[in-house]
Amino acid sequence: MRILCLASILVFVFFLSKGQELKTQKIQGPVYTEVFQINKESKKKQGDYLKILNFSKDTLVKGNFENDSVTGVWTYFNKGNHPRLKYNYSANSCEWISETESKPDTFPVRVRDNFGFVRIDRPPLYIGFFNDPAMIFQENIKPPIEIMEKGESVLEIASFVVNKKGDIAEVNTEEIKNSSIRFAVEKAFRINRFRYLPGILNGQPVDTKLFVVLEIGPGGTNQMIPQKPYAIHVDLKYFGIKRTQVVRTSRVSGFGSSNIGNNRRH
Repeated sequence: MRILCLASILVFVFFLSKGQELKTQKIQGPVYTEVFQINKESKKKQGDYLKILNFSKDTLVKGNFENDSVTGVWTYFNKGNHPRLKYNYSANSCEWISETESKPDTFPVRVRDNFGFVRIDRPPLYIGFFNDPAMIFQENIKPPIEIMEKGESVLEIASFVVNKKGDIAEVNTEEIKNSSIRFAVEKAFRINRFRYLPGILNGQPVDTKLFVVLEIGPGGTNQMIPQKPYAIHVDLKYFGIKRTQVVRTSRVSGFGSSNIGNNRRH
């Protein structure tokens, strides 16, 4: 009995000491909040990580850090706290995909040297929460001053390929007329790691083409561009300009509008 009590005391002391080694940090942005733990000595991320949508308090991401590196199984969510996929970073493999995400759909697929629309077994899937790619572009792109001064509405389109390995390839921004937008899109691809599971056709991975559709215009306009499964829709609204300074801008990304600001990303 005395040995059992002693063991219980030692376990309690161990967990207490571990708790004292870590501190919880919270970073709140305009759209979501990140909550994670930091090792007090090394100042590196260690332990649980959560990303939470501000206005609904829905969970977007749940995972774990080890010495500042992602580790173990991470869960990424759709709206309403519904998991969309689980990815094991320690094994570098996807463990689970929801039926909603993995159902067959029509995508541009490489056939010999060209892309044609084909109904594939499983679409290419972004390893992240449901609207993360749009958020990445919104954080890197601002409506150009010359467009806001004229009160113009602009539609720009870029494309990229998710290859058979799930890597990003063949980024094409040639159709983007505005040079500052083109530069911002290219920079977003350079500085962010877009991770995908490749599209599957007849049980084999295939090259698929996706599009980034940038809609920039005054607040209150609504062009209602049809949503396509192979398109990342980025809606950037502005509400005024004064002496070449933005009075107010907002981003519409499936979460609702929010003032522009930076979110730190894991």
